[in-house]
Amino acid sequence: MKNVVSKITWWITPLIVIVLALYGIAQSASAQFKEVRPIRCAASSNTGLSEVWNRYVEGLRHGDAARLSSIFADEGTFHILSKPAGSDTETISARPFSEIIPQWVTNPDKKASGRILTMAVDHNMATIRGTLDFDLDRFDDILTLYCVNSSWLIVGKLTYGRERQPH
Repeated sequence: MKNVVSKITWWITPLIVIVLALYGIAQSASAQFKEVRPIRCAASSNTGLSEVWNRYVEGLRHGDAARLSSIFADEGTFHILSKPAGSDTETISARPFSEIIPQWVTNPDKKASGRILTMAVDHNMATIRGTLDFDLDRFDDILTLYCVNSSWLIVGKLTYGRERQPH
């Protein structure tokens, strides 16, 4: 019996080592694949701004924090002007992106869509104005960006949220 256990151990141990090594390689490759590259910019050029907007919408649609974090500066701020249902009073709230992005990704909306209305660039600063449509809500957004180390970063987001009008 001792001999049988020894032979089984002799065969299983190398297999476990191989499986664990392959698992480690797969995890490393997966982590590299998920790393999101910066979106390149050039001062006084709108190059890359559409890509920033598309990554923003895709990140919200798929609940992808890595995708969103690649374009939002941690130090940046999210502001929303909203009018709660049944209220006549509008309120403004503000939160840092580092706090709000994890909240955004908890409830992805596979039907989310966005549309750029305007883009403007002045030296190393830019704005994108657009609308985001979710299942029941529409948001009007103004994103402010800096070209930092040759990559676009959103440093501010002004949003107005409301219920979508039926088609």
